[in-house]
Amino acid sequence: MLSENRNVLALFTRLNPNCPECSIASDAIASLKYEDEDLVAVTVDCDTLTQICRKYELDHLPKVLLFNEDVGIYEYKEVYVYLEALEQFVAENIAPKTQIIHTQEELDELTKGKLVVVGFFHPTENQKERGSFRRTAGQLFKEYTFVEVLVDDDQAPVMKNNDVSLGSLKIFKRVGGELSEIFYDEEAITRRRITNWIDQNSPWDVREIKEGSAFSDAKDFFREYPILTTYLDYSNEESTKQIILALETVAEDFREKIVFTYMNGNEDKYKDAFSRWGFTEGKLPIMMIVKQGSGDIFTFSGHDLNHKEIGMFCDDFLKGNLEPHVIKQEVPEVDPNQAVQVIVHDSWRSIVHATESDVVVFFYLPLSVCDHCIPFLEKYETVAEKLKDIPGLVLAKIDMHANAQVPGIRVANFPTIQLYPKSNKFQEIIYSGPRTEEAVRTWIMNNLSEKHNSFSEEEQRLLGDVI
Repeated sequence: MLSENRNVLALFTRLNPNCPECSIASDAIASLKYEDEDLVAVTVDCDTLTQICRKYELDHLPKVLLFNEDVGIYEYKEVYVYLEALEQFVAENIAPKTQIIHTQEELDELTKGKLVVVGFFHPTENQKERGSFRRTAGQLFKEYTFVEVLVDDDQAPVMKNNDVSLGSLKIFKRVGGELSEIFYDEEAITRRRITNWIDQNSPWDVREIKEGSAFSDAKDFFREYPILTTYLDYSNEESTKQIILALETVAEDFREKIVFTYMNGNEDKYKDAFSRWGFTEGKLPIMMIVKQGSGDIFTFSGHDLNHKEIGMFCDDFLKGNLEPHVIKQEVPEVDPNQAVQVIVHDSWRSIVHATESDVVVFFYLPLSVCDHCIPFLEKYETVAEKLKDIPGLVLAKIDMHANAQVPGIRVANFPTIQLYPKSNKFQEIIYSGPRTEEAVRTWIMNNLSEKHNSFSEEEQRLLGDVI
């Protein structure tokens, strides 16, 4: 039966009432509907056909195996045999996972993809090697194209054109528009060796990110690498195509060093991010490298993205020649009449660490990110108007969305108010009361370094309405 049918789905079981799991499996096999005329489903009773069951060293019953032309065997892995899982198992493993051709013209048409793995075999010989090739295809067919060239002898034109003999394997790899060919040079053809050979020679993929982020879309084994992301102008198809080809060319030189991705930079959701990363004009293309773990972002200052510029940018990053971009606002002019000083990244230390003042800081995010930050900030600003003339007290605020990388700030929730006393700037006092003007005003007065009774008469007069 195995030699007569391309795909045989076999249920190894016991046909007796003492095995309820076996009955469920039999019902699933009977209910399975398949359109592929090459698939045959059979049930093997291991109580009567013990020799066949022993041949396949079954570890439990019921057991499902899918035989592909007697050269590939796929094992159903689920604990129970039920219809939905069985349908998925058949769909994923049914032969063919390879395309069968016979001529050079057919091969030329198929090798236009990024990576095509080709085996050159005799139709009836080379069955062991061909079986290993097909088992590999069964595992990797979703990522790569597998082709079997079947000819009767080494003198066929397709064999001479490719400088191969029967039983040979070859990879056709297209990177940056250029086609290269790689021969399999191992003595034995086994599934493990073919898989390793493909892994070593497959292109270092350049991935398009359609949703989410480069972090979430990258596979788990990519998470240790820095991620280069390029935001492209998809409305300019020619430019987009050329940059992707350049990325593919450069990626080969930075295999297992940097992950390469690209996405549509025209989407509105990126505008705010571009501004935070220093691209105030938002002109595309935009390229950056994100160092995983630290989250540091290294931005490319130019717009002419060719393989030379991209390669130099990656090389400078790996050599440590680049400084990470700092998300920060420009230092504003000081308004002496303003009750609340605006702190940014570069003015944090000079304002907060000034030893002559107690400094109260309101940490917030913009309304688009935090809908309850601004209402509380308005109450804080009202309190500040009443306290602004107290000597030795500075009231300030900082937008943590626009100044996200200030060293030394320890704030996890927003909005947050902290007081940095003049005596110890590294021991901040955190406000934890209700979000009312009276509560904030009382908390500030209770935590000042200089208490009320140490003030002059003029200072006491100023404090009179807040104590």
